[in-house]
Amino acid sequence: MKNTSDINIDGKEYKLNFKLTNGNNPYLSDTSNMGNKYKEGALNALRIMEKSLTRKELSNLVDKKLQTKTKKFNESQFIQSACELTICAYFASLFPENFKYEPKINPPKDIDCSFQSNGYDINVEIKCADFTSKKELDSQPKILKLGSMGRTPGFDEQFKKIEKLIGENSDYSLVMQKHMDNRLKDYLLSAHEKFDNEAVDDTLNVLAVCCDDAADIQKWFGYMSFHEGLFTQNSFFDSSKFNNVDVVLLTNLHHRHSQYIQKNKIFDHWQFSDAFNLIFSNPFRKKNKRDEIFHLLEVIPNFSVELHRFQVKGNIPQKVKDAMRINHFVAEELQQKGRYFFQPIT
Repeated sequence: MKNTSDINIDGKEYKLNFKLTNGNNPYLSDTSNMGNKYKEGALNALRIMEKSLTRKELSNLVDKKLQTKTKKFNESQFIQSACELTICAYFASLFPENFKYEPKINPPKDIDCSFQSNGYDINVEIKCADFTSKKELDSQPKILKLGSMGRTPGFDEQFKKIEKLIGENSDYSLVMQKHMDNRLKDYLLSAHEKFDNEAVDDTLNVLAVCCDDAADIQKWFGYMSFHEGLFTQNSFFDSSKFNNVDVVLLTNLHHRHSQYIQKNKIFDHWQFSDAFNLIFSNPFRKKNKRDEIFHLLEVIPNFSVELHRFQVKGNIPQKVKDAMRINHFVAEELQQKGRYFFQPIT
């Protein structure tokens, strides 16, 4: 396989140099069969994007964001860029005539991309959390992790009681899982400031959050919908501060890109249409935008309707079922039927 790819920009040939063996970016320099396919997926995404990017933008994307020419590799920053490219390339392929890369909707700040579909202007801001601390925690031996869905009242006190009980009767230690609802709040605030403050019909503002595995997506759903969740009436933060955001899209693109070489059930990492996607409307958005939201459900492959219809089996309280719904849906409706959107836990 060649280690360069020609991309034509403004009638001129432009070389994209992806070193296969000696680059500082391990994601794009792996020479295994899976590594070569991953690199080719990145090239295909860039070929789609080339019509929408200037030469400077393309160079910045390849050299800096994808870190093909940086001296020190930053994994979390690469995954953020990979997720952005995956989503942008999907929309650029569907709407090549009106796709815009990093437009300034509310200057001077820019969003990741925008496009027009069915007469609607759709603006997209993409965020990806840093899961470095989570990975470090998961790699530690003899630990038990305990977390809550939403800001459960009295959780800290219950945690201390369980921690003491386990400490007296086991070699394992109990660790509190990191709660990231403040991170989601920050994402909403950032997107809110980048979108137009004027509530306009036929316009939809979308915040895409790139998540990890199914359990992680369940948590991010909880940050919106469970006790004191950001999309609830008793939200821990003022909802008027992020009402420019109409929709939150949860996607497992972080999971698909992160340590891809270890995931033999995941393929086509750069295909947004192969990701696990869920779409949630912000109940505090300025306008109803029902038609725009339903159209987005048609544009983005997603499991929102199927998840809503899915029922967790068993004689347990509905709140408990809701806290387990996404995990059960993935296991029972997808993996048991041979559809792997996530790497199974061994």
